[in-house]
Amino acid sequence: MIRGINSYSVLIVDDDRNARDTIQRYTMPVGTEKHRAMEFQEAKNGKEAVYLHLAGASFDLIIMDNQMPIMTGIQATQLLRKMGVKSPIIGVTSESDQQAFIDAGADECLKMPLDTA
Repeated sequence: MIRGINSYSVLIVDDDRNARDTIQRYTMPVGTEKHRAMEFQEAKNGKEAVYLHLAGASFDLIIMDNQMPIMTGIQATQLLRKMGVKSPIIGVTSESDQQAFIDAGADECLKMPLDTA
């Protein structure tokens, strides 16, 4: 991903369109508080996220759901770390999977459902 000096790129990986929209909506204020343009890209599963990186894309932040078809977020996180991806990865999953996400290489883990209140 080509980005400007004042932009912040975020990859949102989730198979649910509404979840991707919600994550984008609640991530946007973080960037605007720092006067940076937020650039979002989406992937519908872990395999798409891996392919984006194989194609040369890079992101300032990756927000990754776990329960997705084709490749889970935990599997994708392990693979991205093995590929040398250094971007912070925030896992989004049930409480029971949080440690597995951290063990796979996620920097942080949020519990589903996200508190949007």
